Amino acid sequence: MTIISTDQVSKSVYTGQTRLEILSDISMSVKAGETVAILGASGSGKSTLLSLLAGLDVPTSGKIILLNKEISLLDEEQRTQLRAGQVGFVFQSFHLLPHLTALENIMLPLTLQKNKVAKQQAISLLQKIGLGERLEHLPKQLSGGEQQRVAIARAYVTQPKIIFADEPTGNLDDNTGSMIVELLFDLNKQANTTLVLVTHDKEIANKTHSVINLKAGKLV
Repeated sequence: MTIISTDQVSKSVYTGQTRLEILSDISMSVKAGETVAILGASGSGKSTLLSLLAGLDVPTSGKIILLNKEISLLDEEQRTQLRAGQVGFVFQSFHLLPHLTALENIMLPLTLQKNKVAKQQAISLLQKIGLGERLEHLPKQLSGGEQQRVAIARAYVTQPKIIFADEPTGNLDDNTGSMIVELLFDLNKQANTTLVLVTHDKEIANKTHSVINLKAGKLV
């Protein structure tokens, strides 16, 4: 079953009087449970495409279907409601709330859903990712790799249908990055979640079912 698709999607912005074409005529599809890498050099439009697929931004032209909804026709609030509980995110810069502990950061999406066993589920997931001893630590008390593990756990805790990951190892050294990639794919396999991953690393891309290659905003 197709869970994400685009039809001739383009994105452009204006800088003064100059029109800058970021993406041009992107048509693609992703099946449920598939792992997909969006691969390309810096400036190729990878993160812009990810934002469009997730409904964080809207295309200049073309059609995007996410979870059977044409999100290019939805307003921002409707797109947020569509993502709630069904879509998770992992970013390069972690985006943990600094005043919340590791446990509280992971609990947050469940708490917003009024989940009555949020704490138990969050503790179980922290133990699964090897941070059972870090429950009460604030982000500043964790290493970069530990922060990203918390961020990944937070993304998966609601058991979403799709995870969007934007350069999840970008702020980590090679060794830590490899462990993070392994964790990301392990959790994804256990949850049978669709994973769309932005990367410039061909080794990471080779771990996915399929690769979308971008060059200067176009599919190659």
